[in-house]
Amino acid sequence: MQPKVAVLKCSEYNLEMVGQSVEAIFAHFGGIEHFVKPGQRVLIKPNLLAPEPANKLTCTHPVVVEAVIKLIQQAGGIAFLGDNPTIGSVYRVARASGIRDVCQKYGVEIIRFSKNVKHYMRTDEKYGALHIAHAIAEFDVILNVAKLKAHSQLLLTMGVKNMFGAVNLMRRVHNHFISNGDLAAFARMLIKIYQITQPAFTLVD
Repeated sequence: MQPKVAVLKCSEYNLEMVGQSVEAIFAHFGGIEHFVKPGQRVLIKPNLLAPEPANKLTCTHPVVVEAVIKLIQQAGGIAFLGDNPTIGSVYRVARASGIRDVCQKYGVEIIRFSKNVKHYMRTDEKYGALHIAHAIAEFDVILNVAKLKAHSQLLLTMGVKNMFGAVNLMRRVHNHFISNGDLAAFARMLIKIYQITQPAFTLVD
């Protein structure tokens, strides 16, 4: 049976070591070529929370992002990177975290998630019609590159909650407010957001 989850240890944020680990992770599932075909527009969705340097471990590490970009380009894909940070613009956070330098190095455009669209086909009894960044529909493949960290409401965030960043910030604040401590409803909404965005692969830093 094909594995659903693969875990590899990497002792430091060294590009060669991280690159080998990321490539090995994809190899468990048929390689990057299984998910990315030549000419496809591929969105990397990292976790860009706030404008802090990489050593603060707030955002997906730029070395992990670089390793993913290299694999996408080796497979012939056209890589883009996008998010909607909680604090600061995507460009400011990418610059502070070191991700902007990586994107410039490989010619990767940074996308700002601004305009939302409603998805009436995927509604929720508590939140109503769910909203997703319009830009999501512009890509052939989404690679969800999350950050492993603790969360005040859901305790531990793996890959699913990272796709909540595909929602406009004001709408995210609104959904947090509506949850009013109902963690089961909040978690259900996050799963539906993940199902709408449908990332082809989730990699957790």
